Amino acid sequence: MCGAGEEYLPVDVLTGILACIPISRLTGDVRRIHHAFFELLPKYPGLSRSFIFVPAGTYHYSEELDGALRKLQLEGILAYENSGELVISPAARNKLGEFVSRRFTAEEREALQRLAEELEPLVRV
Repeated sequence: MCGAGEEYLPVDVLTGILACIPISRLTGDVRRIHHAFFELLPKYPGLSRSFIFVPAGTYHYSEELDGALRKLQLEGILAYENSGELVISPAARNKLGEFVSRRFTAEEREALQRLAEELEPLVRV
């Protein structure tokens, strides 16, 4: 767990969100994903500090978010399907929950849950 003033890695935050989100299929549209995170993360300053967004044409882009998505794909937690959807591996779901229980405080887990609930309609397929 991070102490006061410490920051989580973007991949930690994204893993926490994916553990809490009630869907297993997300849009593969990078613009929608970045826009959704850009809109919601400021509401959760304890979770958002490690993400920087810059204007990229019609949306705000975060290199940190993009890197976290790629890392989770390399680890087999996320996968793009031919349909263009991002899919959370069913086998990884339990491991994600275990990671979140060990890594985040109870208060942070509640924030992750609220953020995931708000994010879900924005990234749903």
